[in-house]
Amino acid sequence: MTGKSYFTFPSADGENRIHAVKWHNSEKEVRGVILLIHGMEEHMGRYEETALYFAGKGFVVAGMDELGHGETAKESGEFGYFCKRDPAATLMRDVRRLFKLIKKEYPDVPFFMVGHSMGSLILRDYIAKNSEGVDGTIFIGTAGEGYLKTSFGVVITRFLELLGRGHETSRFLSSLVFGAYNKRTEKRTDFDWLSTDESSVDAYINDPMCGLDFTVNGYRGVSTLSRDISSAGHLKALPKMMPMLFISGSEDPVGAYGKGVRKVAESYRKAGVLDVELVIMEGIRHEVLNDIKRDEARLLMYDWIRSHSGGENEKIS
Repeated sequence: MTGKSYFTFPSADGENRIHAVKWHNSEKEVRGVILLIHGMEEHMGRYEETALYFAGKGFVVAGMDELGHGETAKESGEFGYFCKRDPAATLMRDVRRLFKLIKKEYPDVPFFMVGHSMGSLILRDYIAKNSEGVDGTIFIGTAGEGYLKTSFGVVITRFLELLGRGHETSRFLSSLVFGAYNKRTEKRTDFDWLSTDESSVDAYINDPMCGLDFTVNGYRGVSTLSRDISSAGHLKALPKMMPMLFISGSEDPVGAYGKGVRKVAESYRKAGVLDVELVIMEGIRHEVLNDIKRDEARLLMYDWIRSHSGGENEKIS
């Protein structure tokens, strides 16, 4: 039977406590660990179905509500705000703290990390700086922004923070990030770009901890992450022997409908990473784990993880 346990740990910001969760089927031998990093304006509770799937396969699944998100933000009282000093670096330090906690508990099994959307940006930056102990990474719905655009984001958000507007939301910044995302969808809601599954979109809209506007500080964190992973230094620092899987929907605007994520995967290959796999899921939008091919996406992830931890694959029937 799969159990779920909640715990907290101190954030690297020195002020808040991070709310985290772990799923584990006590009736199965632990075959590995999967650490999930969620995306922007959501929380770990949305990954329950995926976590239960992998727990049923014998994996321990863990994740946290990042600063400015979910239960962590509920306790701090501010959604969409990370921290005053080095928000991008602080996010990574919190991931590192969770990694160490889980790794200490399960030191002798394969350890995989999965990042979705903003979480994939955090993970891409993380592994270039902290790859030890990680056996493979999966990036879902990642972006492929260029250096100049992301540098502009860092400059403008930092300027607004200097004007004392770090805690404010910004319609301009929101439109800059999300404005064109619904361009190729039917416009039923503002969030149709997330998934072709209307019930999934409606669940997101009706979730009180989803879709909450980011502050200027939050956008500074995302812009800094995007800038850093677009640099030549990032490519040089990538762990060349680490297996990496990119998954994206062909209708995902964050990945430029396949073009952006292809460029990222190819840049990693050219940088010398030896095992880079890319899967574009036809007809699927941004949230592949909440779209109509979610079962196929989970099996794809499971087969890839098994193939990189000594197991044989299960094929899609």
